[in-house]
Amino acid sequence: KYHQFQIVEAIVLVVAEESIARKMNENEYARLSSLLTIMMANSSCEEFEKHVHSIVHDVCCIVMRIEEQAREENIREVSKWVEEHLTDPMLSLDMMVSDMGHSNAYWSRFFRERMSVGFKDYVSELRLQRSKELLVKGNMSINAVAEAVGFTYPYYFIRKFKELEGVT
Repeated sequence: KYHQFQIVEAIVLVVAEESIARKMNENEYARLSSLLTIMMANSSCEEFEKHVHSIVHDVCCIVMRIEEQAREENIREVSKWVEEHLTDPMLSLDMMVSDMGHSNAYWSRFFRERMSVGFKDYVSELRLQRSKELLVKGNMSINAVAEAVGFTYPYYFIRKFKELEGVT
């Protein structure tokens, strides 16, 4: 019984120390509490082992859900930051590092893994998407559109537009 108590205590400590408990929803909390209560009842070693497996599985599922939510939140924050700075011709990975922390390597990996494209390509795609919206309106020159979406040189804008869209 003493060893069972130590196992339960270890599970509770992991959940508490990793801040999992604060991020659990009501159903997850109720299920985990219920399993812990059942575990502490007079159960056989086989039942106890089964409950430990259930709890470990549940905690792993909760951690995966929490991590996925954190990834989605990071993507929203990064997308918002890039959108806010899209018209800045000096927009760069260094600028992002300066504003948001971490390192160039972190953000390069972040874009490759989570956005499926490098930082420069991501920015170019957004700028070109925005430029298409402005061009459809038809009331701006190519030079004005290029400047409005953050391209310093209109000829570079035209080259990138042709490269990605196939037309000038």
